Amino acid sequence: MKRLLPILLLLPFIFSCGSRKNSENEQLINETNLIDKKEMAWDEIQNFNYPSGELQFQGNYSVDGRQQGLWKEYHKNGQLRAEGNILDGKLIGLWKYYYENGQIERETDISDGNNGYVKKYFKNGKLSFQGGMKDGVDDGLCKSYYENGQLKAIGNIKNSKGVGVWKIYNQDGQLIEEKYY
Repeated sequence: MKRLLPILLLLPFIFSCGSRKNSENEQLINETNLIDKKEMAWDEIQNFNYPSGELQFQGNYSVDGRQQGLWKEYHKNGQLRAEGNILDGKLIGLWKYYYENGQIERETDISDGNNGYVKKYFKNGKLSFQGGMKDGVDDGLCKSYYENGQLKAIGNIKNSKGVGVWKIYNQDGQLIEEKYY
């Protein structure tokens, strides 16, 4: 364990309509592969610490050296930051991300490492965004919400760009604009 190299980068956790390519999946895979695997016990949970000593990542590796099974990331304050499964070195299934106070920040359900859906939440726990993902970028029906829970905008995106008709609402839920892309 003492031969493990420190993990230096943290995962970015912000998604919104029209977001850039979803590189955090690749970052989690790459950052936790910066280790000396020769001394590793393959059937045990591996811990990776911040340079200051707090637990940062926790997970398993397969005998061929790829991340496998449940992985967790922690904030420096010890609160869970992210959790989900990795299969053959790729993020798969439901991943949950948390604010430092423990409140859910985002959920992604990844069918094959790049496709699925995203739900993002305000710090008050209310839904702020939901939409599809294809090839790691926003794609499909997208909805964003005001912090009071009212629908803010709804429309379709393709390759992280608006397409077709988008409906925009005010905080009282009244339609105020229709945009055409």
